[in-house]
Amino acid sequence: MIVHIVFFKLKNYPVGIKELKENIAALKDKIKEIREFQVGEDFSREDRSYDLALYSAFDTKEDLESYAINKDHLEVINNYVKVYCDHTKVVDFEK
Repeated sequence: MIVHIVFFKLKNYPVGIKELKENIAALKDKIKEIREFQVGEDFSREDRSYDLALYSAFDTKEDLESYAINKDHLEVINNYVKVYCDHTKVVDFEK
């Protein structure tokens, strides 16, 4: 199994957090390669914290690659992530 974790830091938290979270979460029902998918907002609000995290899992690296170029995924990146986020961090690993 392939795990894909993304951390999102918003430009002006909390502006856009609800819209960003909802649109990321909606990908679960749109992309068949997704096996597990969770989106959560940080509650600690520490200086080192990011605002939102995505945990997702895929059967293979090829499924992750397919997800990465999926039109629905790219739409969320272009219309929400790039609009509301200052930066993101990602970790991909095999489980």
